[in-house]
Amino acid sequence: HETTKHKMAPTTTARMLTCCYGVATLLALTATTCIVNGAPLVEEVVARKQEMPSTTQATKPIESPSDFDHERPIFPIPAKSSLEHGLLQTASGASLSLTFNGYTSGHISASLDRKPEDNKYSWCPLKVPNLALWPLPSGATHGPNFYCWLQNMEARIVAGGYENAPGINITTPNSATASYDWRFGGIRPKTDKLYEDVTATIEDHYAKTNESTIIIGRSMGSVESYAFLMTKTEEWKKKYICGYFPIWPVWGGSMFALFQAVVDIYSTMGIEGKNESRIFMAHVPSLAWLFPRAGKGPDLWNASEILVETPSKNYTVVQLSEMLADLGMETAVELYKIESVDKLHTFKAPLVNNTYVFYGSQVSTVTNGKFTHNFRKNESLLPEGFIAISEKFDWGDAIVPLRSTARAGMWAKEYEDKGLVLQNREYPGMKHGGSNYVNDMNKIVAGLNCKAPEKREDNDEKKSDESDWKQLEILNQEEKDEGTKVDFDQGLQVDDYDKDFADDDDTFFDEVISDDTFY
Repeated sequence: HETTKHKMAPTTTARMLTCCYGVATLLALTATTCIVNGAPLVEEVVARKQEMPSTTQATKPIESPSDFDHERPIFPIPAKSSLEHGLLQTASGASLSLTFNGYTSGHISASLDRKPEDNKYSWCPLKVPNLALWPLPSGATHGPNFYCWLQNMEARIVAGGYENAPGINITTPNSATASYDWRFGGIRPKTDKLYEDVTATIEDHYAKTNESTIIIGRSMGSVESYAFLMTKTEEWKKKYICGYFPIWPVWGGSMFALFQAVVDIYSTMGIEGKNESRIFMAHVPSLAWLFPRAGKGPDLWNASEILVETPSKNYTVVQLSEMLADLGMETAVELYKIESVDKLHTFKAPLVNNTYVFYGSQVSTVTNGKFTHNFRKNESLLPEGFIAISEKFDWGDAIVPLRSTARAGMWAKEYEDKGLVLQNREYPGMKHGGSNYVNDMNKIVAGLNCKAPEKREDNDEKKSDESDWKQLEILNQEEKDEGTKVDFDQGLQVDDYDKDFADDDDTFFDEVISDDTFY
């Protein structure tokens, strides 16, 4: 993560005072303790330590449970659909935008017609015509009901891929004729048509309007949209994609995702009982897709860096399968093996012109952890004595460490060689889910010309509102069968849950982010 605002530290080893939490802190938000992590950091990691810029508020160690709670990320309310579409005002008129949202972001429902021999649990119903699965319906995870719900939500592994449980037809709300099931990551089920449907939507819109599409990805949606784009040729992307906007990306994975699966670190799922929440997350491929990724560069975790400590055994990134097995999480082991080798592993540049990445930094982020007790090989038993550790040099956005969320900087040379625009924009203090970037993104979008080159008018000729509304009319007609309506936005809006982070006076970009922080 090299910028002129962040100078490399000269030391090659360090002992970092790290404020941590006993298991009581994370599970009940009570006692707290601070320890010194005495293990020297490997040179490759220490070389990335950074001095905090003087233009931002100094960070400090977490000293109490209330401080820890303050550093929690922002969890937005799930959207109806994990894939949303609308219109954004660009220089060429009203342009189609497709937004891939993140983990747990959209509704999931199903119809159930299961044979008795396919039913894992005798008390679970065999036939339900309309079954709500996500967000959690009341009582769905209470007592024995949890296992019925888990059986319907989990992914079954078949021949290196996935399928749904037998006898269940999963449905997610359609958006622009495409349906996005957030339970799956870069490896889609054999029956899943997400990428095909998104492709058809984009191409159909272009054929009707001569306008290319803006792709937006939020959190896990940034890597899902990346996976989609990497299935396309450069020629296709040049013709059909006007701009690419990953927001709060999880490019290299996150320790938060790992600890969500192991100990349900923030209890965000709403499932009764942390054990049940953990079991569910260990059966969903998309979370394993977001585990920390192994590599030799400073943007990934290397084989020498200890991520998890126990009294008798430590684990690095190349030992995560072994760690999951030691916890008795056999299904998670299989999911991780499938998800850990994909397009994010090589992370080639998507080569989409007008790529703007927005990520947060300098917010306390869980970077590794330790357990005061040895693991018990039982999936239904939580490991004891978890202590979350936050190493300041890798502070990102409270969910994703800096090395991962800033990873798009490695695309710079490929973009430059192709003459394409790439800006990797850092926002110090922005949490995962924060909206500091919104005003800047609106300005960028407003300057894009998404009209097909052969159809573009002179830049000085003003586009009529009539043509904008005509495009809106076309999109609403496409949605008529679904009974939904596309809204016309003048730009992105700052969400109510994060007004405190809004840049009301348009000065945030000028004051904190300068051109030399772009890649």
